[in-house]
Amino acid sequence: MAALVRGTDVIISGLNSRPELNGECGKVISFEDGRYGVKIDRDGGKSEAIRLKPPNVAAREYAAGLKLDANFMPVLQRSSPGQLAWLLGEYGAAEEHARFVEVALLFAAVLAFPDQVGYPSAWDRDGVSNCVAFLRAGGHKAILKIGAAKHLEKNAAVAERCAQVVMGLAMDEVDAAVGSTAALNAAGAPAALAAAIRTHLEVEGVQDAAVKALSSLSASADSEPSASAVFCRTAVLEQGGLEAAVLAAAAHATKPQIALYAARVVGHLAQGSADAAKEAVRVGAVPAMVGAIRASPADADVAAKCCTALANLFVGGAGADADGGANADNGSGTFNLAGGTTTTVSTQRPSAFVAKVAEAMVLDRVPEVAVGVLQAGHSGVAGQEACEGACALLSNIASMGQPEACRAVGAEMGLNSVLAQYPQESTQTIARRALSALVGSYE
Repeated sequence: MAALVRGTDVIISGLNSRPELNGECGKVISFEDGRYGVKIDRDGGKSEAIRLKPPNVAAREYAAGLKLDANFMPVLQRSSPGQLAWLLGEYGAAEEHARFVEVALLFAAVLAFPDQVGYPSAWDRDGVSNCVAFLRAGGHKAILKIGAAKHLEKNAAVAERCAQVVMGLAMDEVDAAVGSTAALNAAGAPAALAAAIRTHLEVEGVQDAAVKALSSLSASADSEPSASAVFCRTAVLEQGGLEAAVLAAAAHATKPQIALYAARVVGHLAQGSADAAKEAVRVGAVPAMVGAIRASPADADVAAKCCTALANLFVGGAGADADGGANADNGSGTFNLAGGTTTTVSTQRPSAFVAKVAEAMVLDRVPEVAVGVLQAGHSGVAGQEACEGACALLSNIASMGQPEACRAVGAEMGLNSVLAQYPQESTQTIARRALSALVGSYE
């Protein structure tokens, strides 16, 4: 997958078939089938588009012509986003410039919100344009290089700001403009964020920024399974992002924002991947989500995202048995919940893996927690989404072989209260399916 975003200025090298192009400059216009589409402008307004393998394309360094001294603030204040990217790439990993890095990262972290630094004269007033310019100058690679620098790995302020930069660059609007989420994943952003979470586990600011960034990097798993979405989901999983998110949620269960975004990571990944569902169970996602709900019983958003994450473990798990083999279609129905999240309610009897997931959830008293969400008196859209997530969770647990465990904690009463409170069709359908599952009906 592409580590350079669309619009990046590049230099061509290493071509044997057309050696006359080596040293030419061009601009990335696409990435398909493992090759960059590069446009080369010619004299007279003509241009040529060619397709090149990644080893033959390198980002062109931004010729900033800027030098640092002890008084670096004037340089930062007059630097464009592209120049800021160049400065961070040029000086960011040097130990003698550690103070500059801390301050420069503050600027990079608010590229999307230029008003927060008084609209620097060389910046666009449109935050998306600033982020795009920064990415096209290779700023995302500079940020990850800084995060990996040995002399900075214990610096919590740097780790937090690097995560904030990634979060801004992965915004939906920026991703739509230049494909930033895939580029960040390809450059190793999930691994860097996971390392920051492990290294600074007690620092709330690092955990908050890192799980939010991981949520953005994995968010495309909510969409149709395009090649880019699958790549992003796989990258976050393989680079340790899922395990790190669960670790953050468990360590900061009483911090709603951390728990909420960690749950989003689990939910995004588990919904479409058997490997992710199995990994989530292995690293303790179930007790982590339960702990977060119990720690913030009045927070409907936390309840909604955690219940949905737990329900989605059955969705990915439906594609794998205990040995990782594929199963037949499990007859699931997918729902868009009130807050925009999607989940799936299973309607057939369990495979080996999801049956074990249901058993584990009963041991962790998940049915009791889900019923507690139904009875918590949440209101509004967040309350509706929380109830829908809890209904989907109870439905999946019951239909995966544990209806008695759900009935024993008052699930039927809780589901009937949801039917009385929320007339919306989606809520009614999910609640009724859950009631059917309690009596062993899989219609």
